[in-house]
Amino acid sequence: LDFIALDPIDQTQNPRPPRFIAFPSDAKAYVTNLSRFDDNFNPKPSTVSVVDRADNTVEARVDVGRSPEGIAVTAGKAFVANSADGTLSVLNTDTDAVTSTVDLKCVKPKQVFVDGENEVAVVCKGQVGTDAEVLFLDPSDNSIQTRVSLGAPVASANATQSAFFSAQAEELY
Repeated sequence: LDFIALDPIDQTQNPRPPRFIAFPSDAKAYVTNLSRFDDNFNPKPSTVSVVDRADNTVEARVDVGRSPEGIAVTAGKAFVANSADGTLSVLNTDTDAVTSTVDLKCVKPKQVFVDGENEVAVVCKGQVGTDAEVLFLDPSDNSIQTRVSLGAPVASANATQSAFFSAQAEELY
């Protein structure tokens, strides 16, 4: 087994701990940021950082719902799962602005994927007493087309990634 050494080529300074990343173009990246709290434990605005990939600088921060996690890009839009709100922020990738917020009516949306049919899949991990769900949305109008219950909550040992989508196999694990 051969290992290839990967050397860093640059580093971006981000004001908040990053969660997930998506690339709407070769020139730009979106990074969801871990939510922060003030001294009284009130949530501060949650953001997505807009990174200029030419010089690896944060050009802007876009306010989104609380505790943004997974993010995926398709059809000129970025879809951000807001875990604490149970919502999905939809950003226009040309203007880097939130155009709508979809109430998913599910518990803890964490991961967002785009499948081969260009549907947006959102994994809601659930919690004790509520089942996990996978929601499929039409990116043209952000409407929920299908809800699939997984029969129990889903989680990982480190409480971060609860699902993985294989684009090649078209399977969600």
